[in-house]
Amino acid sequence: MHHSIWAFDGSGVKIWANVVTDGATPPPSWPAAAKWQEDFKMDLDFYPLTVMMHRSIIMGIEQRMSLKSSVQCTFYKLETMTHLYLHTIIRHILSRGMEEEAVAFAAGFRHLQYFGHSLEMLLHQVLEEEAETYAGFSKGALLPCIARFLEAFPHHLDVIVRCARKTEVALWEYFFSIVGDAKELFSQCLQSGTLDTATSYLIIIQTLEPASISSKLAVQLLERAFEMEDFETGKELVRFVTSINDGIHRQEQLHSPTTGNGIGTTKDGGTATDKTNVENHARASDGTDFFYVEVLISKHARTLMARQRVRALARFATQLSFPLIAWLKKERNRSAMVDDWHGALMSLHEQFERPLPHEVITPSAPRTPPSARKPSAANAMTNPAASAAPGPSSLPLSVAARLEPAGTLDGHSSRAPLRKRANTLPLIRPPDSGAVSDEAEEVQAMIRATREADCWDWCLMLASFAMDVPTLLAALSEDDGPAAGLRMKWRAALLSTNCRGYQQLVHVVESKLLDLSTRTHA
Repeated sequence: MHHSIWAFDGSGVKIWANVVTDGATPPPSWPAAAKWQEDFKMDLDFYPLTVMMHRSIIMGIEQRMSLKSSVQCTFYKLETMTHLYLHTIIRHILSRGMEEEAVAFAAGFRHLQYFGHSLEMLLHQVLEEEAETYAGFSKGALLPCIARFLEAFPHHLDVIVRCARKTEVALWEYFFSIVGDAKELFSQCLQSGTLDTATSYLIIIQTLEPASISSKLAVQLLERAFEMEDFETGKELVRFVTSINDGIHRQEQLHSPTTGNGIGTTKDGGTATDKTNVENHARASDGTDFFYVEVLISKHARTLMARQRVRALARFATQLSFPLIAWLKKERNRSAMVDDWHGALMSLHEQFERPLPHEVITPSAPRTPPSARKPSAANAMTNPAASAAPGPSSLPLSVAARLEPAGTLDGHSSRAPLRKRANTLPLIRPPDSGAVSDEAEEVQAMIRATREADCWDWCLMLASFAMDVPTLLAALSEDDGPAAGLRMKWRAALLSTNCRGYQQLVHVVESKLLDLSTRTHA
C-alpha cells in the first residue's frame, strides 16, 4: 500500500494500488488518464487529513454545528475522526483470489489491539451481503474464502463466534454451514483451552441442536473447566446443565399424552399416536448427563485432594456450593489421608507461593470470636445458603452473562460466590505489610473445615503453615487432643524441612504441651 495513490472525492476515498514506482517517469504502458479506474473505494463521512499506514487508520476532521437559542448564535466545532480500513484492504485482496498475499498483508498488523475487531468487521460485512441470496454456496463466493483466510490466525475461533453472536439467529445455520460446524469449532476450543470462546459456542449449539447434544457438550466443557481449575465457569455450567434437565422434564409434562397408553385425542374427536412427542423424548436427555455431573464433581474433589491441591479444593467447594465438610468426613480415611507429610507441607508453600518461614509469627491480638465473624469460606462450604446472601462484594457472573441469552437459565437463581472478609486477624503477615491477608483467610477457612470434619492430617499441616499455635495445641494435647497420635508424624514432617521457622514452631508447641501436661497432672 505504500506504492498507491489515495484521493478524496467528497463522498469517499478512492485508492489506486501499486501505481507509484521508483522511476522518475511513468512507464509507456500506462493507460490514458481517462481510462484510469480506481481499484476500490471506501465511503467516508468526514474530511481526511492523513493516512496512518502503520495503524491502518484514516484520520481526519468533521465539523459539528450546534444552535444556542439563548444567544441566537450558531457554533461550529471541529472534531477529530478516525476510520479503520484494514478489513477493506483485506477484502479487496481476497476478492482477487490472492489468499496468501492477504495473509501476509494482515500479518503485519497482528500486533494491533483492534486486529481481531477488524477481522470481525470483515466477516460480518460479507456475511450480511451474501446471506440475502445465499451466495456463499456459489462459485467465487467471498465468505468461504474469508473463512479459509481466518484459519491462518490463532484467534479465528473467537472472531467467528463473536461475529455470530452479533448476527441474527436466522442466519446462524447458513453461517456455520460455510465457516464450519459449530460442534467441531467447539471441540477445537476445548482442545486449545479457550473456555470463554467454547462457552459462546455452547450458546449457539443450544439454539441449533437438540437439548441432548448441548447438554452432553456442556458436560465436556465442565470436565475441561475442572482440569484447568476454572471453577467459576464450572459453576455456571452446572447451572446450565441443571436448567436444561429441568426444562426437558417440564416439556415432557406439558406434551405428555392424555391417556396412559400413549394415544391422544385429536381435534375432531379421533385418536392418534403422538409420534412427535416420542421423537422429542428420544432426542431429549434422559437425565443421565445431570447424574454424571454430580459424579464428576465428587470425582474431581477426590482428584484435587489426591494431588494435595487443598487451595484449589477450597475454591472449588465455594464456587460450586460443594458440601466440603460432609465430604471430608467421608474421605478422611481415604483420599483425604496424608501419606507424604513433608510433601503436603511443601505443596502448601507452592500453592500459596510462600517461602519457608524464618521465625514463628504469633498473633498480636486476641482471635475474633466465631460469633463476631463475618460469613467466611468455611461457612460457605458448610452452609450454601449463607453464600447466597446479596452483598456489594459479590463477583460479576461473566460466564452467566454469556449463557443467559440462550433463554434456558431464566427463573433459576444462582448461588453467590465467596465473600471476602475484611476484618479477619492476619495469622500470616507478609514481611513488608501489616494489611489483612486474603490468603490467610483461605488457610483459616480450610483449618476450620478440616477440624470440624475430624480430618486431622490436613488440619495439622494447615495450622503449621499458618503458624496457628492454638489449633496445634488443641489438636496435639496428650489428654484430650484428637490428633495426639499424629504428633510424631507432624514433628518429623516439620523438622525434615530443615527450616528455622518450623524448628522453632516445633519447640514452641512441644514446650507449651509440656507445660499444659505438667499443670494438668500437678
